[in-house]
Amino acid sequence: MKYYLFTAVLAVTIPIAALGNEIPVNNTPVNQAENAKLTEIKAINIEEVDKGISIIIETASGEIPEGEIIENSTDVVIKLSNVKLNLPDGNNFIKDKPIPGINSLTVTQQSATEVEIKIVGDGTLPNVEQRESQQGLALSVIPTPKVVADENTIELNVVGNRDANETAPANVTIIDREQIEKQQARDVRDLLRYEPGISVPYDSRGGLQGINVRGLSGNRVNLQVDGIRLPYEYSYGATRLGRDFVDIETLNALEIFRGNNSAVLGSDALGGTVNFATARTGSLLESIGKDSYTSVRAQYSSKDSGFVGTFVQANRLDNIDTLFIYTRRDSGSLEVAGGNSIYQDDQDRTRNNFLGKLTYNFNQESFLELTGEYFNNITDSRFSTANLPGMIFEASTQDLQEEVTTTRSRFSLGYQYDNPNSKSWLQFARANLYYQNAITEEDSNRSVRSAGTIRTEAADKDLTDRVQGANVQLRSDFNIGDIKNSLTSGLEISHNYNERNYFNFITTTGTRVNAAGFPQKDFPDSDTFRFGTYLQNEISFGDGKVKLIPGLRFDVYNLTTANNPEFTQKQQGVDAVNYSTSALSPSLGIVYEPSPGLTLFSRYSRGFRPPLYSELNFAFRADIPLRPHKGISNPDLQAETSNNFELGLRSRSQQFDFDITGFYNRYRNFIEPSVFVGFDPNDFGTFRTAGRAIPFQIFQAQNIPDAEIFGLEIKTAYRFSQEPGGFSLKGALGWQIGNDLTKDIPLTTINPLQAVIGLGYQSPNDIWGAELIGTFVAQAREQALVDDQTSVQNGGQPTRRIDFYEPDAYTLVDFVGYYNINPNLTLTAGVYNIFNTEYYQYADVRTINSNATAFAAQRGRYTQPGTNFAISLNWRF
Repeated sequence: MKYYLFTAVLAVTIPIAALGNEIPVNNTPVNQAENAKLTEIKAINIEEVDKGISIIIETASGEIPEGEIIENSTDVVIKLSNVKLNLPDGNNFIKDKPIPGINSLTVTQQSATEVEIKIVGDGTLPNVEQRESQQGLALSVIPTPKVVADENTIELNVVGNRDANETAPANVTIIDREQIEKQQARDVRDLLRYEPGISVPYDSRGGLQGINVRGLSGNRVNLQVDGIRLPYEYSYGATRLGRDFVDIETLNALEIFRGNNSAVLGSDALGGTVNFATARTGSLLESIGKDSYTSVRAQYSSKDSGFVGTFVQANRLDNIDTLFIYTRRDSGSLEVAGGNSIYQDDQDRTRNNFLGKLTYNFNQESFLELTGEYFNNITDSRFSTANLPGMIFEASTQDLQEEVTTTRSRFSLGYQYDNPNSKSWLQFARANLYYQNAITEEDSNRSVRSAGTIRTEAADKDLTDRVQGANVQLRSDFNIGDIKNSLTSGLEISHNYNERNYFNFITTTGTRVNAAGFPQKDFPDSDTFRFGTYLQNEISFGDGKVKLIPGLRFDVYNLTTANNPEFTQKQQGVDAVNYSTSALSPSLGIVYEPSPGLTLFSRYSRGFRPPLYSELNFAFRADIPLRPHKGISNPDLQAETSNNFELGLRSRSQQFDFDITGFYNRYRNFIEPSVFVGFDPNDFGTFRTAGRAIPFQIFQAQNIPDAEIFGLEIKTAYRFSQEPGGFSLKGALGWQIGNDLTKDIPLTTINPLQAVIGLGYQSPNDIWGAELIGTFVAQAREQALVDDQTSVQNGGQPTRRIDFYEPDAYTLVDFVGYYNINPNLTLTAGVYNIFNTEYYQYADVRTINSNATAFAAQRGRYTQPGTNFAISLNWRF
């Protein structure tokens, strides 16, 4: 009878009869056992069979010994009683790495009457079954694939094998479903709070802005859901529309590949790749060993009075799997602490998210899956007047009102074949067809004073990002002599359509009148075609201790635009810019394993990111007093490229894990989206100063010729006991430096040094666990003063300089824990910022001018919540 281990760190003692009905449970008292006749083990035979190994413990009489089995997190221990080991060589039996997925097999004499069989998996618990045999105890051992090797993980894309998190020449982070629940994460920002070197910028109007990895953010980080690109971040003036398009309640894992790997993971990934891998029916069903899985989870967070409810239903009927996940979120204003409550905006957020999957399993190695997903998020805001200095409001309105509605729908059809033991030329294949449509709508109303009277203005804006495409990936494992090869190849093709419309109305006595110069388009309607093909080989030799991983990718990029009058009128008749380019992106990884558990790696990769529709065609026109300014397209904009170097060491042992990674990245043609480039001598504003007309300032996307980022990442974990449970100590550190080498000033996107340390405890039977976590964040590197070229005084020369706000260093202390009330019901709770520290996250405030009149308002609204708590209850059956 096959058995499974359902909890990652759970020690279970089972009578050895659970492996087969022939073996009785040993209830013999110890003193009687010592006097009983001992069974002799005369030989141990191992034979490799399909998917695993067969172990025969031969006894002199063919008798099956009595005993018990103990399951730990990654090993199975079988204790045999009244047994003596009598092998021909007189020694204990030790076999390291008998097959991939099994680290060791040992049979040792523990006492005069007890023999221990220990089977250690490679990070996971192996499946062990008893087989019938006339020679003694016969066991079938099959390695269990790691959780990170789920069908949706990016590791298969990274190096083409199942152990990529341990063997990849890169720093890869996997946050699985269990960890998501234990961290009480409300969103991806909460989920990554303990990942040094990674941040999630937040805007009070636009929400989460994306993910900053190794000092790069926005569209320089490739965000995917199940391998499908998420919509791009869009910034335009005060508008900052982020990339919060996935609800983390639907995830099987969040996977982060730090650094560039364009050769396989695609262009745009200069900073890294983040994949949101959604839940899989098979994983949920296997977690309880049934053909039906139901989960109801409720969570409350005090920092925004937020409530989350999630319902999950998974079923299996013959070869058909079904999955349905529904999440509802309701929350209010994010708490603003430290006496800054006057800057707290009044907000209501509502979210509904649906995920459905229908899977047909052809067999254990292949399946066809249809996925549908719908994401809808509404943020209704009434902004505090303290955040809008200088604006005069109608008494009945009191503040600026805005409603932002974000929807994303996607459909995909995927096929996967995965059989590492296949004798054919193909061991892995994946194909995916998809369609995704995302729309962000902004509806705002405000009251302003004009010519001594108050009028109400309304604005309606919408942004569309629609993509359809396909991707295919193949892997073939073969030997050339003694050299093992794992050849991965693939191609991707996609078409994006992007559109932005902007209507501005003057509302009087209930009638909406279109304002002069509207409707407008911030960029022309754009079609983007992408094609990429790649080839990567993992070459193993020296008994697998050395691996070379060369890769090469070829990309074609083509952007075509429409000549929309709503856009060209802002450029005074200048046509929109089209763009086309291609690139080769090579990579080379080296992995060396001098001893079991110790890995050294290095990697080189070349990155490539072509300019987006919103960067090439950046256009606006604002005829305002003293500062008329406009934006124009840049037909000479170049694609960004990078050369990335990485060196690391990874150590694994029973009690101590250690990772250290250093990196140096050099960038060419960094794209700065809005750069002041001069004044237009032929275009003047309506307003005059001292009788003199003021020329329009011109802003344009520009390339920064030369930039660099380098840094260090460290992670450690120490378990005080070799036995399951007990105390553990974990630590992590991220340090980065970035420079604009052309201007000789620091890059403002670089996160400050961050260190995290946690002391945790887990009960031996995993009934409960808790962790005390401290987070230290240093002050950001001092930024150089930058010209504020917005004044036309003194003949157009700048009269002041921006001093970017640099928040103080801070330390946070959190306490989180869980209690398994019973096998189906789990209570999780956490208290955050225990000491009520007032602090700011650098990623939120790095663009604030500390010399500006509105500095207090700009800063105050970003004060992070004080002491807060979260609690959740999860019922699985």
